Amino acid sequence: MRRIGGIILLAVALLFGSFMLTSANAHNNDDDNGGESFKITAVSKQFRDLDFPPKGESQGDGFVFSDDVYYRGKLVGSLDGVCTLTRLDPKANEGHQQCVVTLSLPKGTLASQGVLVFRGEEVSGFTIAITGGTGRYADAGGEAHVEFVSDTRTNIHVVLDD
Repeated sequence: MRRIGGIILLAVALLFGSFMLTSANAHNNDDDNGGESFKITAVSKQFRDLDFPPKGESQGDGFVFSDDVYYRGKLVGSLDGVCTLTRLDPKANEGHQQCVVTLSLPKGTLASQGVLVFRGEEVSGFTIAITGGTGRYADAGGEAHVEFVSDTRTNIHVVLDD
């Protein structure tokens, strides 16, 4: 679970970091749909596995995390979240993790949630929805394409709706 949890954590962290950058009018590009697009990096700061009875991987287990979010090498925010194992098929080494993550920024917060479906030990990436926010980010929407670089580093390409 540690490998899968770390990957999910990083992906979510990067997603939120990219929203912060967009709102700060950082380097943005138009995507094919007319929205804004940019890339960020998330680095794991704190992480804890949650293993509820029965011992070992089972439904309800998960992890909590807090990450630092960087843009062009500069710390731009923090990301906090929780992921819960909602489905597990140990024989097939497959499962689902539901993640809810909040990015805290000086002018508001950004929210994201989604399900990561995993098959096997390694997950190279996934896409997660941007579901809203508060303050300056109240109308945020779109998605983030997450690529896991290592257990502690994730690259994210954020595509915001118009």
